[in-house]
Amino acid sequence: MKINNIENLKYTVDVSLKFGSRSLELSLSPLPLGFQEDLSCKLTEPIPPFSGFIKEKGKLVKDPNTKQFLKEYNTKDKIYIKEKSKYEQRLNIALTHKALESSSEITFETFLDKDNYLESLDKITQELQDFGFLPVHLFQIIKAVTEVDILEDLEKEKKS
Repeated sequence: MKINNIENLKYTVDVSLKFGSRSLELSLSPLPLGFQEDLSCKLTEPIPPFSGFIKEKGKLVKDPNTKQFLKEYNTKDKIYIKEKSKYEQRLNIALTHKALESSSEITFETFLDKDNYLESLDKITQELQDFGFLPVHLFQIIKAVTEVDILEDLEKEKKS
């Protein structure tokens, strides 16, 4: 794409991560268009187990729009809670990994294997933990990239 009189537009945000008395300064770019959709094909959020149909006064309740009986799910199921936690961790790792790929300061030893995507994310999790990354660092990175995405969206709205 070419825009007259304008060089490559690239939003970045600087992030400073503290590791004890040391800090890591990063310049991150927004996630590429379509990344979230691509990610949703690779990572699927777990569904809690079905526990029955919703009843009111002894009668099954239907959705007024679809006319289907409303289902009830057990969100307190221990296996579901564990799967949901693992999903959220992998989602955060995938977002963090993609954000850090744009940084010239970081090189990962683990490559994302499209055939073994989940296992690759787990290895990247271990790699980040071994370096000393904490959940707060992931939060800072994801927050920064999200803010950059919002800035980019606002700029696009201004232009249209």
